[in-house]
Amino acid sequence: MPRDLKSDVRSFWESKPLFVGETTYDPGAREYFQHHENVYLSDVFPRGLIPPEFFPFQDREMIIDVGCGPGFWVRQLSRRGMNVIGIDITLAAAKLTTKSLAIFDLHAHAITADAETIPFRANSFDGAVSHGVIHHTPDTQACICEIFRILKPGGSAVISVYRRNAILKSKLLTRLAAFALGKMVFLPGRGREDLLKSGDANEIVRLYDGVDNPVGKSYTQAQICRMMVDAGFSIEKAWRYYFPLRSLGRMGALLKPLHSFISRRYGLMIAVHVVKPM
Repeated sequence: MPRDLKSDVRSFWESKPLFVGETTYDPGAREYFQHHENVYLSDVFPRGLIPPEFFPFQDREMIIDVGCGPGFWVRQLSRRGMNVIGIDITLAAAKLTTKSLAIFDLHAHAITADAETIPFRANSFDGAVSHGVIHHTPDTQACICEIFRILKPGGSAVISVYRRNAILKSKLLTRLAAFALGKMVFLPGRGREDLLKSGDANEIVRLYDGVDNPVGKSYTQAQICRMMVDAGFSIEKAWRYYFPLRSLGRMGALLKPLHSFISRRYGLMIAVHVVKPM
């Protein structure tokens, strides 16, 4: 019987919601959400400021967050005056997002749904976000096509995926990096203590979110932009971001003044702002 990869993805994230294993706080507690938000802002965005490129939307527009996890982007969008609905393949994430909205007195919605078959009519949303999600699903192209389908003509989406940088594109460089940095790079929890040990690019990307994570993929900027165009989108802008200084321990603290430069130059994620043509 063929392996049901989608069920594996759902089971993994159902049992290990984002940030569980990295924090000592119970999932659903105010401290859990606050800790995740603090780490996200300080490690993903230098100086804790999310660039305006991530919010090409207007006040009161209807925005969907595809793969909402514990609700970070749903809350960010809601605080900026958008009407937001988050979807996630797991009930655990939908419940966490809903609980966080109540804790922080915000108004939005979260439901359980598959990003490859989004349960909304065509042309339903003014905008969409999906950060660090569609590289975890078996059919990433299907997710992009679904986001295109549910957007209104003229609607914007900002989508992020793992970046396949120069090191990950080369087996030799990946193995050299594993040898040179294997003892230095460390992410807490989720069985990632030996993240670079394998020296295999695909395995490193998979392990980044947890030792049992069934699917993790990375893309060059050219690859992900081509996938967007193939779905029908026009590209407005693409940029690199996110370099996890926390993974470098004390050295990461020393590099803090250079965090903005490092993120722009060597960021491990690619964000793409796309528009559905009128």
